[in-house]
Amino acid sequence: MWNVDNKTPFSTFGAFERDKDGREVWCVAVRATFDLQNGPVLTVTDPQEDVRLAPEFADEEASEVSWESDISAFIPDTEVTVRGTIVPGEKAVPVQNLQLAVGKMQKQARLFGPRLAERGMLGWAVADQGAVAPTSLSWRSSFGGVLTGEDDRVTACEENPIGKGIALRARRADIPDAPIELPQIEHAQEDALDQPKSALPVGFGAVSRAWLPRRNFAGTYDEAWQKNRSPLLPVDFDPRFYHSAPQDQVVAGGLKGGEALTLKGFLPDEDISVRLPQIVFLARTQLRTGFEETRFRITRLDVDLDKRQLGLCWVSTVNCNGDDTRIKSSTVTVQQMAGVAQ
Repeated sequence: MWNVDNKTPFSTFGAFERDKDGREVWCVAVRATFDLQNGPVLTVTDPQEDVRLAPEFADEEASEVSWESDISAFIPDTEVTVRGTIVPGEKAVPVQNLQLAVGKMQKQARLFGPRLAERGMLGWAVADQGAVAPTSLSWRSSFGGVLTGEDDRVTACEENPIGKGIALRARRADIPDAPIELPQIEHAQEDALDQPKSALPVGFGAVSRAWLPRRNFAGTYDEAWQKNRSPLLPVDFDPRFYHSAPQDQVVAGGLKGGEALTLKGFLPDEDISVRLPQIVFLARTQLRTGFEETRFRITRLDVDLDKRQLGLCWVSTVNCNGDDTRIKSSTVTVQQMAGVAQ
């Protein structure tokens, strides 16, 4: 009972999920992993990555999310994330442009070499800057951080508490005596050094559930919720909370397959331009009486620069109608596949 019979070359898994009102669904996820390379078709990676059953973190303190769980029945659209290390070309330059584009989503940023800034009589100024170097796409490379000053006064960036450069916002009495590190990943048209009060972090990876603006979608957990709603999610819970990608990396309406994916400035002397595969999956779920056939939709596209891999996740759901024992098992098959080397 409750198993998935996988008839595809990819990874599958099934689990039960509840919506904010407690209604249960059977969710089947497919994860497909491909080699990230230019060319007319994609090559299936061997071995395949497993379906992610829980969030994965970048460190033991769980201060930064690497990936979210693939078992996400209620994620509204398709999210796009990129992780790994940006590796510049051989030519030494102080700044490098970055571009990510897929479907209707386009995003630009800049990668700076290591920079230090000092506060002088006339304000902040760059004290030292090196050439662009290999840089992690961790949020630690972006604007943010937490600074504790005099009288335990805290200056914090709630959008990215693990970043760098927050001292640019601090009162003079709280600024460290030594030069501070500036963010290496910045907006395409803005620099935190010039506009520290309004500066926001820019990144390409997953955003923690506790950070803004994602946290705002979680809803209100107050006394009224405890008395009238718990353990269900709050009435004002917004399913956009399930998106771990930055908001400008969520493709409204979702990806369908066949869209062009472009990565510029992330890999040494090479831009990546590929088309996403077009794959139609079918889940045939055996019920207590009869069968139900459902299609899949793409919920996640992720790129791992270090592994040179592209991953896609699809999900399909079946309503339990208040009784999960009506679900017996699901069989997943590929109905059509294009853009993949056979």
